[in-house]
Parts: sequence; C-alpha cells; structure tokens
Amino acid sequence: MYFLTVCLIVLALSALVSSRRAGLLPRTPRGRFAAIWPGFGAGIVALGLIGFERAQGGQEAGPSVTNDLLMLIAAFFAGWFIGVLGEWEWR
Repeated sequence: MYFLTVCLIVLALSALVSSRRAGLLPRTPRGRFAAIWPGFGAGIVALGLIGFERAQGGQEAGPSVTNDLLMLIAAFFAGWFIGVLGEWEWR
C-alpha cells in the first residue's frame, strides 16, 4: 500500500515539474526536444532494467525489486507525459 502511495506522489510531482518546465521552454523544435528528453531518459533506464532482469534469469515467486523500479519509472513517465501535454494544450 505504501508503494502505491509513493508511485502516486512520483506521478504528481513529475507532472507538476514537467508542466512548469514545458511552460518555460520556447515553442521551437529545440525547446520541444528539451521538454521530451526526460521521457527518453526514463525509457532508457526502463529498458536497462528489463535487460538486467532477463540477464539474471529466473526469480522466485513474488514481486521483484526490478518490477518495483519499473513501476516507479512508469509513474514518472506518466506524470511527465501528463504535465507536458497539459502545458502544451493549455498554453
């Protein structure tokens, strides 16, 4: 239950930060790429974690630390996506 709360906090904070950051950046292609860059970073880290888990082989039954980290990365990515799109739509 605490982990889901942490995921919601990460989602809300990343949406807030990305919304403010997207509002300060210019609407040029370079500014849009600067707003999208954190999402690419989250995707790269997520792919690295998936590869790391596959390289480890089989795990015992139950949730793994890698799954928890992937869930946090997904929360960050979702919050970032909501914040950037929200700022670009309402601006």
